[in-house]
Amino acid sequence: MRETLKQYAHVRNASELLSLTGLDMAPINLTELVRILDVEVSYDFDFDRMGYSGRISWTKARDTAEIWINPMDGENRQRFTLSHELGHLFRHMLPDYEDAEWAEGFSDKPIQFNRDGTASSVETEANKFAAQLLMPSHLIRHHASELAGEHRNSNGKIGLSRETFITRMAGTFAVSSKAMEIRLRNLRVI
Repeated sequence: MRETLKQYAHVRNASELLSLTGLDMAPINLTELVRILDVEVSYDFDFDRMGYSGRISWTKARDTAEIWINPMDGENRQRFTLSHELGHLFRHMLPDYEDAEWAEGFSDKPIQFNRDGTASSVETEANKFAAQLLMPSHLIRHHASELAGEHRNSNGKIGLSRETFITRMAGTFAVSSKAMEIRLRNLRVI
């Protein structure tokens, strides 16, 4: 394993990763993050993969991870997918580096469910990691408070609709409005 990735191999959560890399401003700079980690990322057009949002696997030398992101997806979707694949790296692949189970990596369809309609636990973990990476709780609370304060009227009410608030927050973090809405709900901000 490459030394740059090896020094982060113990990380299991997004907040620790952001703290160690010093990337703690919205929107999170994913280009810089993958450069720091020395992870390979490709946006190549590949007909065989167009039904997928992304894929992560070890390189042939197993010295770093390689991530493929669907170039046809929108920018916010690509950011979430890249963060999701990093979730697989830190939650599943690095902890079990010697285990052949994850040797082939992960290929993720836009929505991946079990037969009973629930998301698999590894996919749920990767999604949580992605949300925490792109929308760290302390930054969400800070920016939400700042935005609310800027639009507070003389009656003390916030002069923004819920939808506008979510859209503005999503823009600040370069994520979809839906992802931001879910994160704001999970953090009990809205």
